[in-house]
Amino acid sequence: MAQDEEAALKAIYDTDLRIISGNPRTYCIAIQPCSAGLERNTSVELQVICPVDYPSSSPPVFELRAPWMKPIDVEHVAENLSKIYSDNQGEVVVYQWVEWIRDYISSISPEPESQG
Repeated sequence: MAQDEEAALKAIYDTDLRIISGNPRTYCIAIQPCSAGLERNTSVELQVICPVDYPSSSPPVFELRAPWMKPIDVEHVAENLSKIYSDNQGEVVVYQWVEWIRDYISSISPEPESQG
């Protein structure tokens, strides 16, 4: 099942997906917002480490890189990724995580930089 997920992620995300390691499987996915009008600085980088017993027993471990996001937004993302795994335990979830993050970052925008 995990190998099928990797093949699907490669097909869907193409150059936005980097495979960092094969053991444990580690991906880095660049996520852009859905809205074309949002600036590129609203992108997020999601690093995912898949334990040996993923997806049957353990969730992936993730790290979110989004310097523009407020800490409360990062916390909201973390809570929702955990919920997605809990709701789909035993199933692959990386695609769901990426698309949830894409929708979320499309709904928020970074604070404008102050002109000083």
